[in-house]
Amino acid sequence: MSSFPKRYTGSRLEPYLRRVQSLLDSKEISRCKDLFEGISTFYGVIPLDRVYRILTEDHGTVMSEEAFLAFCEYVRYEQNDHFYIFGEEEYYGQITLPETEPMKRLLAHEVFVEFEDAYEQLRELKKGKPWYVPTKEEFEDHERSLEFARTEQVIAAERWLTETFRISAEKTKAAISDVLTGLHSEEHDIYSILDDIQRFTKDMTLEQARSFVPIYNELNNNTRMPANNGFTPAETEALRSEYGFTGSSLFSELNELDEEKEKERSEKARAAGDRWIQMRKTFSQLADAGYDPDKPSAVPRRVVKTGRNDPCPCGSGRKYKKCCGR
Repeated sequence: MSSFPKRYTGSRLEPYLRRVQSLLDSKEISRCKDLFEGISTFYGVIPLDRVYRILTEDHGTVMSEEAFLAFCEYVRYEQNDHFYIFGEEEYYGQITLPETEPMKRLLAHEVFVEFEDAYEQLRELKKGKPWYVPTKEEFEDHERSLEFARTEQVIAAERWLTETFRISAEKTKAAISDVLTGLHSEEHDIYSILDDIQRFTKDMTLEQARSFVPIYNELNNNTRMPANNGFTPAETEALRSEYGFTGSSLFSELNELDEEKEKERSEKARAAGDRWIQMRKTFSQLADAGYDPDKPSAVPRRVVKTGRNDPCPCGSGRKYKKCCGR
């Protein structure tokens, strides 16, 4: 990926803004930005022609194709931190590729653009799968809360966590939210999921971990995912014969944990938690000593790009994509 995405400000952006303002009022522009952020979160990556179809045909939004494309052209150059609009020739920086037609460009959430392997992984998983279209009310609920739906599987997972470890409702909600965030961003390894939970529970026995496996399976199989174009793994698996796709539905049938592997994971997670506590103590001591992180340092810092699956540089012990790289 080359110098991507293009960003305009000031006089360079002004013509695009004037164009969209001639077709949509300020409330409509603001609403469209919210919609695009919600849609990119729900689907990960989606072609603009399908976005237009969802808005107009499925949700009954009154908007001309001209106004829709003018809005897309404006926001794809505006400074936006949460979603991008691009053609593949822009993403890959290949000037030999033909320019993508405006309606065939892609709307993508930042998570699936800013990490080099994420877009390709998601594109492969999506191949041949049908698109789930939420009702307007369902989508607006998702958009407003910015949280995952409280399905019966989510409630069961929260109940298991509370009853097993006697932790607070706040910690329970945060732990399950971390698990769902991982599933949403294609983290389906059971040991990584257990890492998420152990951050909130400290010690976890092998039997406790094993008792979570069926809870996890139900949670995984009934969570709406970008990789399945909004369908759950269970729904996607049921649609396989009808649509003929061959890729993974991400359906989980894991029934057993490897004792040695789980012991190693648990010990590493505990050590990572100890490092995080020590890091917080160090920050507190530096603050007490008058250290100001906003002041320029006399020692130049070398900036190193962190991969989405690399350990987070904050020292939490988690993968970057599930910690500071969210």
